Amino acid sequence: MSCLATPHGQGRRLRRVLHLQEHGAGPSFRVSAPKYATKDPNYRILARQRSRFTHYYFYLRDQTLGPTVLRVASFFPFQTTYYLNGHSFIEQELKRVQIGFRKTDNAFLAVDDVAALQAAADKLSPAIIRERLDYWTLVLGPKFSAKERTQLNLSRFYAIAQIEYCRNFIFKRNFPIHKLFERSCELGCGG
Repeated sequence: MSCLATPHGQGRRLRRVLHLQEHGAGPSFRVSAPKYATKDPNYRILARQRSRFTHYYFYLRDQTLGPTVLRVASFFPFQTTYYLNGHSFIEQELKRVQIGFRKTDNAFLAVDDVAALQAAADKLSPAIIRERLDYWTLVLGPKFSAKERTQLNLSRFYAIAQIEYCRNFIFKRNFPIHKLFERSCELGCGG
């Protein structure tokens, strides 16, 4: 993996690799020998169970999606989880078409061309996301031979587990937002 790593601030590849012991999002599988002898000495039992095992976290700087985290489970079925942010994709697109903008953390504060900002947001599609996720899964995910892929009928599917939407409003004075904040607190507390 060292060929993918780049010094801080250079390139758009792998930034960090961490590994942690944690519960998998789904079931894991354990292989064990049968309790009693069988005719086949290679016979094994594959059983589902929930357990803690190693997950590898790859912190990436993708050229299209921007900062992305890939988590790969070290146990069959090697569940892979991605964490990405649509604002990072928009930022990459604005840079690509050379549209000036000012951004702090996850908020765009100013942009030279509002239509270009909207076009960049509209460009993010399932096809683009899938293409980039397939690439990183191929590069960093578990490897199987052609024979193993055929025997196991391996395939990938993607599902969205969490998505957040927001609408940012900018107020010139704090009075309106203060009243909205108070009212939202009242509503949140059942008042």
